[in-house]
Amino acid sequence: MAYSKIGNFDKAIEVIQRKEKIQPGLYETYSNLGTFYILAGRFKEGLPYIDKALAINPDAHFGREKYQKYLVEYVLEKMANKNQLTFPLGSLGTKSNEKDSKFRPWLLTPKPADYNSISREDAIKGVLGMMRFADYKNPILLEALGDLLWIQTFERWPENIPHDGKLLAARAYLQASYQMKDDVQREEYRKIATAALYLKSERSVESIEPQFLEEIADAEKWYEELRLKEIGWIKAGLDVEAEFDKLYDREPQVKGDFWELLTKDISQDDFLLASIICFFFFVLLFFLFCIVAYRRVRRWRSRRNSLPG
Repeated sequence: MAYSKIGNFDKAIEVIQRKEKIQPGLYETYSNLGTFYILAGRFKEGLPYIDKALAINPDAHFGREKYQKYLVEYVLEKMANKNQLTFPLGSLGTKSNEKDSKFRPWLLTPKPADYNSISREDAIKGVLGMMRFADYKNPILLEALGDLLWIQTFERWPENIPHDGKLLAARAYLQASYQMKDDVQREEYRKIATAALYLKSERSVESIEPQFLEEIADAEKWYEELRLKEIGWIKAGLDVEAEFDKLYDREPQVKGDFWELLTKDISQDDFLLASIICFFFFVLLFFLFCIVAYRRVRRWRSRRNSLPG
């Protein structure tokens, strides 16, 4: 996983293949190997390992694997149509003879036998899981996330969907545009972001982008501060896990503009945005709790194993 995080997918594949020879047939091995191949752009090689992982445990990672499989099949279909991987993957179908070819409507076409088990919420969780454990700046994942957040009123899902997340979808498309080196591809993503905000009379890409860039800068600053802290702990010879636990011994305090957004008299659209932000905030707290709990359990096991006799 460490090699994957630094973008050395070939080395990650090599290491996980060695693990497979030592302990064959494990779900985690097939899941990770499939993911590494996919992140390396070797989709056809990765798909069989995702199938093997699903055969062992179809419900692992809240069903993330199933949606990863669907997303890979969608990408392969797009590559077959264009003979190469181009961005954006899907088009909006703006011309009269074109259909919307994005991931969201593709997922709803009657193809999988378990159509009624397809859940937009689970699909979003699946894509977010791939972003968290793999690459949160991957344009394929960002585009898929935007497609799932942005729901058309005429679409029929097996579940009841009271609202969508056009503002978050626009942010996902903008983030995907920032990963493009080609000006045309970058502009196409911005057009999709604009289309997602079409019914938001008081919102536009120009109005949300400055705030979004501030959000990205704040997040990068937070992670950089944490990285420097961990480097300092290592240089000082401190117990990194213990220092990490001290740093997160209580829940982060909500303050500033975020709290004002939640408490002021806001419109229905702003309330929906605040609700979505709250959801992801508490998901972040949950992941943080899991990390802290895991580190403490691992340290406790290490101490227990070190006891004599």
